[in-house]
Amino acid sequence: MVDILGKRKKFGLMWELVKEMELKGYISLVTMSKVMRRLARAGHVEHAHSVFMEFKDCMPANSRSFNVLIHGYCKARKLDDARKIMDEMEKLGFQPNVVSYSCFIESYCKSKDFRNANATLDEMQERGCKPSVITCTIIMLALGKAKQVNEDSEVYDKMKRNGCVPDTSFYSSLIYILSRYGRLKDAWDVFEEMEKQGIRRDLLTYKTMLTAACIHSQEENALKLVQRMEEDSCKPDMRTYAPLLKM
Repeated sequence: MVDILGKRKKFGLMWELVKEMELKGYISLVTMSKVMRRLARAGHVEHAHSVFMEFKDCMPANSRSFNVLIHGYCKARKLDDARKIMDEMEKLGFQPNVVSYSCFIESYCKSKDFRNANATLDEMQERGCKPSVITCTIIMLALGKAKQVNEDSEVYDKMKRNGCVPDTSFYSSLIYILSRYGRLKDAWDVFEEMEKQGIRRDLLTYKTMLTAACIHSQEENALKLVQRMEEDSCKPDMRTYAPLLKM
């Protein structure tokens, strides 16, 4: 109920329910994490912080609750406040994790501040926190939007060197960026690399590659993709065929 009211932005009713739960002893860290997350996502991150401070003495905090606040402040582009939360997190004995750092990296990437994004990436690695495939996907997509495609390839190579295994979403995003900026051969190489690495190619992967082949009038390759899609038991829909029919 708390989560649904927060999702509908009925914060007054949500807070009344939380107070009722408190009187009955039903408040838990999970409850407050949901409250904080909904407030932060709706732009009320300062309110979420006050909720956290109000209940922190009667309820043990954890990394998850701190990360909700860090995410909220980063989303609101209040990075100094987010850094203060991270400092408080460490003072209470909780080490920032990949989620904590990824919030900062995502915020820097949205601002196209790749210098600070890379500095944060270096900081987390120096502190023994290994970037996840989600972290790398955030960076790669931001570089692609900024038309820094060569840097995208460097992110991919660095991932492999660090033992961070790309997933289907990462590969599909990389294929989209490479094909969007005319590097179709590199996109094909990544597409084939997925099979070598045993990574499943889903409908999005095929649609992205098929659209690229059609844009560049590669009819034979487009038809081969349709055939391979069927061999991979990847069921196409009408939108999948649209680029082929247009070509």
